[in-house]
Amino acid sequence: MKKVKFIYVLILVALMITGCSASPKEFSDRISSPYNKQVPVSGTWKVEKVIEENSNEESTMNAEWENKIVEFSEKYMTLADYYLKDPGYQVKRVNGREYLLYNYKTFLKDFNIPDGEIEVITVIDDDKYYCEIVRISDSELILSTSNYDLSLVKVSDEVSNAYEAQEKQEESRGNSLVINKESSLIHSGILLGLRSNDSDEYSYRTLWIGFKNKRIDSLLEAKGIIYPRRSGFWKMETITAIDGERKEDFLYTFNISKDTLHESRKLEALYSDWGGRTGSIQNRIDYIGNDYVSIETMGNGGYEYNDRSWQENILQILPVDSLASKKNIKITDLSGDESLSAIELGIQKTMEKLNINKSNLANEHKLLDSFGLERKMGHWFFKGRINYILDNEFHYADYNINILPPSKLVIYDELSISWTHIKNKVPEAIDAFTSPLRDVVLVLTKSEIIIYGIERGEIGSSPLRRIDLMDNEAVIMAEWATGDYVDNWNQTLMSLKNND
Repeated sequence: MKKVKFIYVLILVALMITGCSASPKEFSDRISSPYNKQVPVSGTWKVEKVIEENSNEESTMNAEWENKIVEFSEKYMTLADYYLKDPGYQVKRVNGREYLLYNYKTFLKDFNIPDGEIEVITVIDDDKYYCEIVRISDSELILSTSNYDLSLVKVSDEVSNAYEAQEKQEESRGNSLVINKESSLIHSGILLGLRSNDSDEYSYRTLWIGFKNKRIDSLLEAKGIIYPRRSGFWKMETITAIDGERKEDFLYTFNISKDTLHESRKLEALYSDWGGRTGSIQNRIDYIGNDYVSIETMGNGGYEYNDRSWQENILQILPVDSLASKKNIKITDLSGDESLSAIELGIQKTMEKLNINKSNLANEHKLLDSFGLERKMGHWFFKGRINYILDNEFHYADYNINILPPSKLVIYDELSISWTHIKNKVPEAIDAFTSPLRDVVLVLTKSEIIIYGIERGEIGSSPLRRIDLMDNEAVIMAEWATGDYVDNWNQTLMSLKNND
């Protein structure tokens, strides 16, 4: 009997950052056979609610899911009228809060996540991902698809008979959970900020890619980083200043449409309190948003009046409106008091893994403020950094900060296509971006950007375009425009290109 597939899994592989962060094995290392005959969630369940409705337009549709029945057995799985014959169940145990932080941010605010490990069950259909289930408790599950995240509560340990399931299978023919809500004109665009480096020198460029009905309508490039703010489009530049034995990179930004005096004002930014030090300081942009920029600051040198040396490698988040002060923002100003505890815990675990103590720490006065953003697997994450001395050599190490970047820092950070689906399509993918309209997906590899249309929740069969990347080029900004804003952004980038 013909099987009906309602979607692929919304599942992200557990993310662990580099350095001395926890290894993938610590995140998830006990996986059962893909075709486990012991059904870990067997029985009958009911949809209690749809988690995080995206718009009022969908509220009626979401309400229709409430109280629908879900059944799991060795022979079949049903979700309302959708049927899967002979499912496989792949089970893994993960650290609950870390896994949900990196994969399902929404769940953290809607559920009381238990401390320690939780079970994540992937339902498999012919070696393909079908959906994912997060076990909150013995009586509460989250079932995640590419279109919906459903909260389930248990009704019974038993399931209905196979004949009833077969009837559901007949009823489900030709149906799909992927709702096609395309309008006659889908208009979106993305500003991508890219950073590349050559011999420790960093350069930046901005790509504008406009789309109409899942086709590329414009592709423009501008030097430097062009980014949108409430007051219009701004540009950020790096300036290198040399004063005797001191060399330093500075960040400078200005409104490209209003600030006609920006060239003369550059000198105002070229000041720093070196405190008797000499040497060089280099700043690298890791992320830029509407109001904040995340940078890595690398410095080394000596002192004017003695033969001691100094070195640092720290992370900072700076408000765009006060770059000249070079005063980083505190994480508590972004994410509340609980974020400080997350940093302190991360530092403690890192020191334990490195087998170092407080006497090994360098630049200790900057320890709690050394944090920033990094991009991995389709999302922005907080990370922290410590500096330390071991065997008379300077080192640094990064660690996870297990809190979500707030919306005032990162406005849009969603994937409408599962990371697993993206990796299945493009195995060499290292990052991806999807439009808020769910019409296109940009998949990044180490060498190129591959652009696809999205058709009924799935990546299109053939790329719309491939764009070559420079060596060691990374994304530091992704800003989306939709609707009428697309033409406005396109005109702005076109005028900048003409003035280059």
